[in-house]
Amino acid sequence: MPSPGSPDDVPHVRNAAPGLRRFTALIVSLTTIALMAGVAHASTVSVNGTVVEYAAAPGESNILTFSTLASDVIVDDSVNLTPGAGCVQGADATIAVCSGAGLVRIDADTGDGDDTVSISGPITMELHGGDGGDTINAGEGGDLIEGGDG
Repeated sequence: MPSPGSPDDVPHVRNAAPGLRRFTALIVSLTTIALMAGVAHASTVSVNGTVVEYAAAPGESNILTFSTLASDVIVDDSVNLTPGAGCVQGADATIAVCSGAGLVRIDADTGDGDDTVSISGPITMELHGGDGGDTINAGEGGDLIEGGDG
């Protein structure tokens, strides 16, 4: 005899065909897997004090431009960006606009892909190219560039 409150104590569950219960379990499992697989890691950009911080997601190859407009730094990437504190989404998911009084530097880590980075405007950049064959076009500021192993 089923214990009170168990699924087998509920008439519609107890009488359901075993195949239907297995099918329902399969659908729940596949939905969970699909949702987990759909979680992508996008590049991130945010403001920390007077510094714009950018980090590429693992495995990405980025074509990335940093430019200045008044007190804003505009980040335009070839992949989707996740804007954090001090930044908002631009015209599309690959653009972010970071604002803050006195932004003086961009710290960027392009990670392991083959990346192209361009900087325009009078702002200093500290760029960590990481692994991968990177192409870097420096800007007007006093830039520090680490090429990495690529």
